[in-house]
Amino acid sequence: MSETMTLFRAIYHINNKRHSYMRKALAKYSLSGSMHMIILHVGENENCCQDDIIEAYDIDKATISRDVRALVQRGYLNSAFSMVNRRKRMLSLTETGRELFNRVMEVSAEMTDVLTAGLRPRETASLCRLIARMENNCDLLFLLNRD
Repeated sequence: MSETMTLFRAIYHINNKRHSYMRKALAKYSLSGSMHMIILHVGENENCCQDDIIEAYDIDKATISRDVRALVQRGYLNSAFSMVNRRKRMLSLTETGRELFNRVMEVSAEMTDVLTAGLRPRETASLCRLIARMENNCDLLFLLNRD
């Protein structure tokens, strides 16, 4: 198997295992799709809007809208019109949403600890820099190949 295929396969498997772990660890909250990412983003960026989440995670608008609506209905998020731009809805965590955010943070930390087990802090920092560079290269590829 080529280096490229090994890399893509590893990234794919890590992401699938991360997703499965998060789904099982957060099963009692009945989260699906990108919901845990939305909770993370809003918890770290109180009073953000859906467009901020779309930009941060590169998830399509329909998916974010559907998941935000479900999180509001379940009582995890508050949604209110922006005072500056009435077309935007500002998002914040409810008290229950804050509890969920704390749990998502715990589960994310557990996953990070497992993923980086055996790596020295310097190696982890290097890995983060390399992955960020790969992400930037991927963004550049999409910019160059727009139709």
